[in-house]
Amino acid sequence: MEREACLIGISKENIKTVIGPAVYSMIVIKPGFFRQFPWIRQTDIISEINKSVEKTDKYLEQFEICHIKPNEFLEENNEMEIKAIINLLNRRHRFWKDKIFIDTELDKEEFEELFFRNIPKNLQIANLQINKWTIGNIPYRNRLIALAKLYAKYSSINENNMTRGVWGDFGTGMLDDPKAKEFLIQNPECPHIKAKYRKVEK
Repeated sequence: MEREACLIGISKENIKTVIGPAVYSMIVIKPGFFRQFPWIRQTDIISEINKSVEKTDKYLEQFEICHIKPNEFLEENNEMEIKAIINLLNRRHRFWKDKIFIDTELDKEEFEELFFRNIPKNLQIANLQINKWTIGNIPYRNRLIALAKLYAKYSSINENNMTRGVWGDFGTGMLDDPKAKEFLIQNPECPHIKAKYRKVEK
């Protein structure tokens, strides 16, 4: 018997920061999922992020995370993002049977061109109808993408908290944050600094 088609949502976090891995998340849910969790919304409040993950975790059909390590993050580039997305989708058996939503700054044409340039051999024979996928800068009022984003944030927060525990505070981790800029100057050897930001001078 053919399995029920699910919804796949992919989003990301910690892309613009100078410290920590870039985090891509994929959640897979059944179509009726949000009848049980109508209150899910995008937020930056840590307690609400934790609550959302703790309440929904056991009801997901599948959850996957892909980290781009700081030493691999030489530049923000589209190819890097596409490879992370392919990595996630390839962990879902016959993912093309599901309804797919991908949160990305790429337009659909560019996404499709890069996707087919980078897919591994095991996917080249699959019936991938990308024209049926929802691809682009999807508003977070889309609860599927909001939830995927929350899981990416949850993973990112945990990673950054472990870094703070060893290396000290770096504020928001954004380059325009004085704490983050000072951290880069004082800790040039820190392996959690993204490679593209390791040469910050006083």
